[in-house]
Amino acid sequence: MGNQALFDLGFRPYRSGSTEYWVRPADPSDTWVRNMGACRPHRIESGRPLVVCHGIGVGPTMCLPFLQRLTRGLGKDYPIFLVDSAAVSMRFSDDVPGAREVASNVSDMLE
Repeated sequence: MGNQALFDLGFRPYRSGSTEYWVRPADPSDTWVRNMGACRPHRIESGRPLVVCHGIGVGPTMCLPFLQRLTRGLGKDYPIFLVDSAAVSMRFSDDVPGAREVASNVSDMLE
């Protein structure tokens, strides 16, 4: 249910190293919105990206009201990245990445 809500807002899941994330380009095209398995564009050209890291809980879906307002208010002008950190979600994780690894993954995510 939560993932479907993110899909409905125009987000698509991807991975950078050990970091999972969701991305929504600025003002996504109809093709992007309709295609559930949309390939991530190599570069997101328009707008400086907004990066959202969720807190302890069930992942980015716990922020749905905030994400709905964010996509309505700034989603036409800015691409939005949601970092989905299993280490602080209510999912068991044997491998908790260090700060440098996460920073490197986020840097790669934004390229």
